[in-house]
Amino acid sequence: MAFLWISLLVFLGSGSGCHHRICHCSDRVFICQENKVTEIPSDIPRNAVELRFVLTKLQVIPRGAFSGFGDLEKIEISQNDALEVIEADVFSNLPKLHEIRIEKANNLVLIDPEAFWNLPSLQYLLISNTGIKHLPAVYKIQSLQKVLLDIQDNINIRTIERNSFAGLSSESVILWLNKNGIQEIQNQAFNGTQLDELNLSDNINLEDLPNDIFQGANGPVILDISRTRIHSLPSDGLKNLKKLKARSAYNFKTLPNLEKFAKLVEANLTYPSHCCAFANWRRQAFELHPLCNKSFVRQDSDDLAMDWGHRRRSMEEEYVSSLDKGLDITETEFDYDLCNEVVDVACSPKPDAFNPCEDIMGYNFLRVLIWFISILSIMGNIVVLVILIASQYKLTVPRFLMCNLAFADLCIGVYLLLIASVDIHTKSQYHNYAIDWQTGAGCDAAGFFAVFASELSVYTLTAITLERWHTITYAMQLDRKVRLRHAASIMLIGWIFAFSVALLPIFGVSSYMKDLQDANQQKSSQ
Repeated sequence: MAFLWISLLVFLGSGSGCHHRICHCSDRVFICQENKVTEIPSDIPRNAVELRFVLTKLQVIPRGAFSGFGDLEKIEISQNDALEVIEADVFSNLPKLHEIRIEKANNLVLIDPEAFWNLPSLQYLLISNTGIKHLPAVYKIQSLQKVLLDIQDNINIRTIERNSFAGLSSESVILWLNKNGIQEIQNQAFNGTQLDELNLSDNINLEDLPNDIFQGANGPVILDISRTRIHSLPSDGLKNLKKLKARSAYNFKTLPNLEKFAKLVEANLTYPSHCCAFANWRRQAFELHPLCNKSFVRQDSDDLAMDWGHRRRSMEEEYVSSLDKGLDITETEFDYDLCNEVVDVACSPKPDAFNPCEDIMGYNFLRVLIWFISILSIMGNIVVLVILIASQYKLTVPRFLMCNLAFADLCIGVYLLLIASVDIHTKSQYHNYAIDWQTGAGCDAAGFFAVFASELSVYTLTAITLERWHTITYAMQLDRKVRLRHAASIMLIGWIFAFSVALLPIFGVSSYMKDLQDANQQKSSQ
């Protein structure tokens, strides 16, 4: 009797629709969308091609719940707040299964390491908005297809362990691991994978990518570290990288040696100054295309030019011969002239007025000149101060004003010396130091000295001019003579004014800081 009942269900399920006391199915799609469903029904049609469990009260998906569903292609388990555990062998030995979706199950804390096993047709696995603390053992899937692994919005996942994806697919894989709580990725985490894309964006607590993180992996081709705290890229494993995304990655201030980016063609970064590194960095196309690599032999330019004509003639003869023999002509049809083209890196955001590509001193003669001027300014004004202050003569108003002017000019010398020192330190690598310099104490100090000295110098020159005019105009009226106390009061006002104006940029009161903040806000919105 039981056999007849099961046979009847199979027959009904194979038609345009089937009946179930709670769930329903149509065209071999079985859907449970009721909060009355607290366990996996035992009478699911065995020939179902899609199973959907939405808004149910399943607490546990038991071992082997979907065993024997040989035609099953898709499984969706979503919006199940009661779900806590997925046991072993739930997704195993399903030869046609190519899509699994597990999402919006906030109380799901455990996916058994044996839950995924032998899924040769799997192409897409989504695990999103769950409470799991460990990355599932996806390496046991053993897919024969290209796989997109989409694991996101799982804030309790802290660590990606080594060999986490080896065996996931015999083909290439795409790993979207964004918006999780990842804090650590171990060395060789991607070992054994042909990694087309790795998305680590929005893991806001992720700070480090170890040097051997890509050891044993082929790739990545696309890497996204946007909105993370990553401060540097690994020294190895970037040779196949073609696209780098690092938007709003404000701790990522230093690029690795550009030779590490053997195939990079596009970079979306945080700081405009980083694009300066790629401005004059060009590579021949033969470095990027496998057919160019296969056909080109590194030679001197004259030898290469002579060999090129011979090579083209040989390819033409090979092309005609391949046509006669009916062979595959994909390679012979390739336009080898493309191998001579120059390839630029498309980089954004572009440098602007506040983030130029030039060094602080763009030319060597300026580099020498600024050292000469700064040292001369410092030494000369120190001598003036010593002479005026240590002189045996009485300190008069003109001498007092000259002391103030000498001190202001001394500050200009200090500013120039600071700029010269930074220029030497960042020579030819300013793009890697620009952010730290512009946002650091050194730039604040240089800005303070520059503004303070210029304002005090102009103010003092004005005071000297007025004092000379007053002295000449009232030369015969001794009772109207400018006293030292008057000059001191006037210069005190000047010092307060210059000091106050010099502090304003440090506290963000300047058009430069406003523009920089606006730019950062625009980048964040992107």
